[in-house]
Amino acid sequence: AVLTTHAHLDHAGSHAGIKRATGCKIGINPNGVQTLEKDLWPGHPALTSGFVPETVKVDFTFTEGNVIRVGDYEVTCVHTPGHSLDSTCFVATVGGLRALFTGDTLSGEGHLGVVSAETDFVGYRNHLRRVLAMKPEALLPGHHMFSLAHAERYIEHSISLLEGRWSGFQLGSPAFYPSWWFTHFASTLNRL
Repeated sequence: AVLTTHAHLDHAGSHAGIKRATGCKIGINPNGVQTLEKDLWPGHPALTSGFVPETVKVDFTFTEGNVIRVGDYEVTCVHTPGHSLDSTCFVATVGGLRALFTGDTLSGEGHLGVVSAETDFVGYRNHLRRVLAMKPEALLPGHHMFSLAHAERYIEHSISLLEGRWSGFQLGSPAFYPSWWFTHFASTLNRL
C-alpha cells in the first residue's frame, strides 16, 4: 500500500505508474481523493516539461486517528491540514524509534511546508502541537534532511514560526526545495 501524505504532484504524481507496476493499493485523506481520481493538477508548471499525469483509483481513505497495519508495524494517521487540506502525518515505531513521517506538513530542519495567505495558521500550529504531544523521536520529512533524534526540537521550531509576527514570513518562491525548483523550472534539468 501507498500511504499518501497529500495529493500534490511531487508526492502523488507517479501513483498510477506505481500502482500499475506493483499492484499496490493507494490510500489518502478524503480531501485528496478528487485530485487523484479526477482533477490531477491543471496548470501545474511541471506539465509543460512533458510529464503527463494519470488519474488513479483511490482504494482506501484514512482520517485522524486511524491505525493502519503495514506488515509488522502499526501506523497512526494524524490529519494536519495547513500545507494542504488533505495533509496527513504518519507515526510508527520502527526498531524502537518513534518515527514521524510528515510529507510537507513539516520539512527537515523544522521548516514549515509552503503556506499561503489562505492557510489557517492557528489550526496549523494546533495540529503541530498534537503531533508534538505524540513524542516522536525521528523526523522523516518529504523535503530536506531527516533526523533520527530530537524531532521535538524541529516541531517546536515550526510552532514558534507559526506564533511569530507576519513580518517574519518571507514572500516569494521556496527556492531551497530542489523538487519545487525542478517542478516549476523544468528547463533547469536540461542544463545539468
